[in-house]
Amino acid sequence: MRLGLFDSGVGGFTVLKKVMASCPNNSFVYLADTARLPYGVKTRNEIIEIAEEISFWFAYQDIDAFLVACNTTNAIALDVIKKNLDVPVFDLIGSAASTINESRVGVLATPSTVKTKAYTNAILKCNPNTFVIEQP
Repeated sequence: MRLGLFDSGVGGFTVLKKVMASCPNNSFVYLADTARLPYGVKTRNEIIEIAEEISFWFAYQDIDAFLVACNTTNAIALDVIKKNLDVPVFDLIGSAASTINESRVGVLATPSTVKTKAYTNAILKCNPNTFVIEQP
């Protein structure tokens, strides 16, 4: 299996390292879009445009699945990536939310991610009684 991973910078290497340890027989294509940092202050339209470009690029990389390791892109343009890629697409926000069992959760994220309330919505979907506060 060949897995594609994307982050706006090098923070996604932490995710890549974990996935590589969990799936040692797989191959990986990782894109760190450091040329357009920071994503967290970009407009919704800018993130959507970037997501279009990234997903079109990955469509030609012969991948079997894709992981969005960029929270800002995940929060704003996950639907764009899913629409453009004909492989399973995994996200970190939903995955993280599904593991939370605490009654109070604090989230530190980029201003753009916080503005979407993506973490709050995902956490409450899994655990409706959780108190969530997001801060940029």
